[in-house]
Amino acid sequence: MNQSTGRMCRKAGRLASVLLALLALSGSVADAQTETTPDDPAATTISSSAASIGLTLSVSEVRAPDRFWLDESGLHIRELAGIDTVSGDITGTATTSTNIGWSAPCNGGTLVCRGAQVSFQQLTITDENGEWTGDLQLVIDPARGPDTITGILVGRHGNAGQVLYLNAVTERS
Repeated sequence: MNQSTGRMCRKAGRLASVLLALLALSGSVADAQTETTPDDPAATTISSSAASIGLTLSVSEVRAPDRFWLDESGLHIRELAGIDTVSGDITGTATTSTNIGWSAPCNGGTLVCRGAQVSFQQLTITDENGEWTGDLQLVIDPARGPDTITGILVGRHGNAGQVLYLNAVTERS
């Protein structure tokens, strides 16, 4: 490995830690189950059994991404894996696989960009009842206002028959 590649790998490791820390969120999550049939017009509404809950994901481990590169459009990171601790209304652990696009302009030395950051994440939360698995998208763009998150996690095993809809970032550090 040449010296330039070694520096880039060290920077990527530091960047991976920083970026996954940015993804550690506290969000408002709502159970989006309905008691209607899919062809029923009311099926798009949330039933009265839906409840808002709060979750906090705290990064506990980050592994280097499978791929990353910096080009004229920004920084691109693929398959950044992490393990989080989950607390709040659901407690347990979470595993993540994240793809990030961070728009230019970027500083090649620090690998920090000034544009919007869009993350797509596969997320699995494991609690004492089973799992919640699904996908989410996080958009961090100070020029457009508050961070936004959209995600759906489907319950498995003891959580089967339940769905979590992630729809708000209430805090990020």
